[in-house]
Amino acid sequence: MERRLRFFASEIEREKLPIPADYNVPAAPNPKDLIDLEATLEQLEGETRQINANQEALLRNFYELKELKHVLNSASVFFQVGAAIQQKRKKYRLRLCVDTTA
Repeated sequence: MERRLRFFASEIEREKLPIPADYNVPAAPNPKDLIDLEATLEQLEGETRQINANQEALLRNFYELKELKHVLNSASVFFQVGAAIQQKRKKYRLRLCVDTTA
């Protein structure tokens, strides 16, 4: 149980969660309540670890998608510039054709 309590203390510190100044340390629970408390802490620890893993996966996906968006925006600009250059070449060729026939 001490390991689980240290785990939660480290999670609280990592997330920089404020602890109220008027927080009173409760009295030690009855020995039979410790079993329930330990089961609850085990469940919460599992959920917290799963949430942390999901958060890391979401952040990794977010940064990958952000990078892909940047690549797509760059590619879009590249193709727009290419299309504009191609339009100018077509106009230039048409002008040359018109000038030589006149």
